[in-house]
Order: sequence, then structure tokens, then C-alpha cells
Amino acid sequence: MKPGKPWLLGLTVRVCLVAGGGAALTAQAPAKPAGDGLLRSELSLGGRTATIAYAPGQKMSSSPASGKARDKIAQLEITGSLRIGTIELTASAPATTPSGSAAVPGQPPPVTRYTLWLESSPNEWVLFVNDASDASVGNLSLDRQAARSAPPSFAAALTAESFTSARLVLRWAGFEASAPVEFVDPLLRRLTETPTPNQTINRRHDDDTSALSRARLLQLRNETALVSPKGARVSISFQRSFTASPPRSPRSRGLTVDRIDFSRLASTPAGAIVMLAESPVPRLRTEVPLRFGKTAIATGNQVIGFPGSYGLWLKRVSSGWRLVFNHEPDAWGSQHDAQQDAAEIDLVHTEGHAASRPFAVNLIPEAPDRGRLVILWGPHEWSADFNY
Repeated sequence: MKPGKPWLLGLTVRVCLVAGGGAALTAQAPAKPAGDGLLRSELSLGGRTATIAYAPGQKMSSSPASGKARDKIAQLEITGSLRIGTIELTASAPATTPSGSAAVPGQPPPVTRYTLWLESSPNEWVLFVNDASDASVGNLSLDRQAARSAPPSFAAALTAESFTSARLVLRWAGFEASAPVEFVDPLLRRLTETPTPNQTINRRHDDDTSALSRARLLQLRNETALVSPKGARVSISFQRSFTASPPRSPRSRGLTVDRIDFSRLASTPAGAIVMLAESPVPRLRTEVPLRFGKTAIATGNQVIGFPGSYGLWLKRVSSGWRLVFNHEPDAWGSQHDAQQDAAEIDLVHTEGHAASRPFAVNLIPEAPDRGRLVILWGPHEWSADFNY
């Protein structure tokens, strides 16, 4: 794997010397978060985030064929109101700024927690949702079927389907079921740090602006992530695709199937990268090394000791499709620099899915040390398994 641009490390070292008074000669790696033993699937759509957290290795109280049993399977955390099937989940009201804006710069949005239970019987699964006081919020019968690929134990994921819609996918004991999820109140207001124009902001060099940076990221991009039981996070952010109503609205910009970029898929020749005129490339950020088959994706490619950061590009080859990892994570989709390519992996490609799906990426937990990367766009779907 080729290293990232050498000037970036040099620039980072110089910045650290100024900020830290010259005490450190190299960039210091950030402290890794402490894991709580739970595996997490996280999805951010329209500036709102939902996370499902569960203990790996869960065993069902009884087999689906032996009778009815109810198991506590996961915790759901949301930062905006959510609808799972017909179950309405309300988020805590966020604090407001003096101007009345719901965005509070520098502060993460409030989190509301729910508990998920699964009742199994010989013929169906029923999902029960309880609030923080353990009071029932609602229940939903799930369409259960034999799983195409059965993980060794319980697995759950939140997967994006459009700008505001997703699916909750549950797999257990050789079966799979899902429910539609709708992010009810996406953030459409522009984030502002100051209540009045031209107000001065004073910051210290060691101020923690991570919450503000993340809020700005989620204004422009959606994000999929998984977090290992040890706390290591792997995430991919990608262009938010908006609806095309009203016609010619600026909000129609995005990688929808009615835009020019989608039409280029069919005309991309073998050996060429799929170029995007209306979007930056998806950005991978990983706190742990990843392995796709025999291909390793390292951390520290931008700055030694820090998470890995890569741009992701689709590439057509004579045998199908590949995914290219590039050392420029913030490149525009029409500015591919082949000299910065780090690695390529083979993708499994299938067609025949819903034709209207906008571009999205999903990271799906399969086990405590294994996941699946899935890219969808209209009827197309590309996937690859990885270990971490």
C-alpha cells in the first residue's frame, strides 16, 4: 500500500508544534474509545442518527419451532424522531440557541433510548419496543424468512435506502426479518455557530470541536458506521441525495437514478473508474486495520497513529466490478488521481433491486470482528466482506 502525501504529515507536525508550544515533535494518536462489549450498527440520514447496540453471541430462549419466547435483543438510541413500521418513537427535545435554532454548536444532540424485544413463535417474529421506563411503546409483526446467509449468532443492522428511509434487519437462528424505518424529522436548517451575524468566536487551541465538526459533516453527507465491542469505529460518509420535488430545486442535487451520474454506469468501459459530476466520493474512516480477503487497508495512511482515511471509487473491469481505495478521501467524484490509489478489491455485483434507490452505502455487522460493505444505487448492489 502506498503512503499518503508526505507533505500532509509534515504540515500536521508543524501545526502541533505551534499549538503545543513545541513540546511534541510528532502528532499524537488520539485515545481509542473504551468499548462496553456491545456491537453497534449506526446510521445517520438527514442529519439525524439512530444506533442499534447489542451483545454479540446472544442465544435464543427457545428454538422458533418449540414454542413462543421473548428475548431482550438490543438497545436503540435516536437523536431524532423515528418510525419503525407503525411504531412512532419520539426523540428528546433539543436545547435551543438564543435565536431559536435547534442546533447547539459544540454540543452533541440529545439521545433518547429504547429497548427492543423479540418474540419468536413457530410462524412469526414480533418486535416489541419499550421506552426508558420499560413501558411498552408498541409492537410490530415481522415478515420472517430463511436467511440467505446466517451469522453464527444474533445480528442486527440499520441500512439506508433513501434520503430519510432505512430498514431494521434482524438475523437469528437461521432466519431473517426486517422492518421499514423512517427518519421523521431530518435536519434541513443550516447550522450556525452564532445567533447574530458577524459575532466573534474565541477558541482555545485545545477546544473540543468534534461535535460541531460532526454536525457540519451530517449537514452535507449521510453516514453508515459499525462500532466493535472494543470501541473501534469504522464509518463511511456519502453524498446526501435529496428528492426532486419541486422540479429543478437545488435540493434535487444528489446521486439519484434520474441524474447524469447514474446514466454513466452503463457507459463506463472496462478498466475505467466511474466518474461523478455531482458528488464527492464516499469517505472511509477506520480506527482499526481492515482486511478484504488478502487485501489489507491500513490505518495511519494520512498521519501515523491516526485512523485511516480513504476515498472510495467504483471501477468496472472485464470480470465485473472492483472497489478502489484512494489516499485522497475528500476528492470530488470527477478528480480521480490514480497515483494515490492504495488498493483494489473485487465486489460481488447483483441487479434486480428497486430501481428508484438513490446512491447509498451500508456497513453491516456480521460478527464481533467481521462486517459487510454494501453499495446500492438503483437496481444495482455491490458488496464485499471484511474482517477487522
